[in-house]
Amino acid sequence: MLNDKMYILDFDGSVVRQKSLMTYRAAQIIDCRDLSGPARFWADRSTEEKIWERVKKIPENSLVFLGSGDFHHMSSLLIRRVREPVSVIHFDSHHDFTLLPLPLNCGSWVARTVSNSFVKKHLIIGARFSVFSMASYALKFAHKSSVVSYKGDSAVIANLPTKKVYITIDKDCLTKDYALTNWNEGSMTLPGMLGLLRIIKDSAEIVGVDITGEYSPVALSGAFKKILSFINRPRAFSAKGKSKDEILNTNEKTNLEIVKALFL
Repeated sequence: MLNDKMYILDFDGSVVRQKSLMTYRAAQIIDCRDLSGPARFWADRSTEEKIWERVKKIPENSLVFLGSGDFHHMSSLLIRRVREPVSVIHFDSHHDFTLLPLPLNCGSWVARTVSNSFVKKHLIIGARFSVFSMASYALKFAHKSSVVSYKGDSAVIANLPTKKVYITIDKDCLTKDYALTNWNEGSMTLPGMLGLLRIIKDSAEIVGVDITGEYSPVALSGAFKKILSFINRPRAFSAKGKSKDEILNTNEKTNLEIVKALFL
C-alpha cells in the first residue's frame, strides 16, 4: 500500500512547477538539480552513487516523480530498495532494454532491474516493436521480461508470479492529448492506462510507483553523451512546437489523474 506522501527527485524542475499537483498531496522535494547534466540520459558510477545516497532515504511504498523520461533509468535505483519478491509493471513507449555495456542509462536499466534476484517478472506495456530489443530478450532475459499489448482486461496481470508489484510509468506511451514529452507520441489513451492501474490496485499490493514523461529542455554534460542523445532522440518529439503553458497543463492534468487512480 502506498504511503500518503509524494516525492520528487527534482533533476529538471518540470514537476515542481505543477502547482496543483504539488498541493494535491504533501510533496517532498529531493533536490538533484546539481546532478541534472551528469544524470540525464545516463549516469556514470560516481553520479549513480551520489543519486543512490539520496534515493535510499525515500521510504518504501512511495510515489516518486522523476521529471523527463531522460531520467527513467533512476527507476532501477528505486526498485533496488525493494528487498522482497516483486513484479515490475512498466508502462513505456520504449523497451529501455539493450545489452550494451554502458553505465546506468535509459537503455540499460531494464536489463539491470531484471537481473535483480528479487524481481520475478518485468512486464512492459505500450512499447513499440523493436527487433534489437526483442533479440536482447531472447538472448538473455526472455524468462523474466515480456512485452504485452493491453486489451482492457485483467488478463495482462493474471499470471504475475508475485502478489506485490512495483509500477513504473513513462508517459510517452500516451498519445499527445495526454502527455507532451521529450520523446515520440505513444498510442495508449489515459483512460486505458487508468483502467489498468485500477485493476492492478484491486488485485495486487503496490509497493512503489515512479512516474516520468515530463518535458524539460535537454541539457547534457559531455560531448559523447550529446552525440548519443542526438542519434537516439526523435526530431519530432511530442512537445515540439507547443507552448510552455500547454505542456505544463497537459502533463499536470494527466499526473493528477494518475495520482487519483492510485490513491483513491
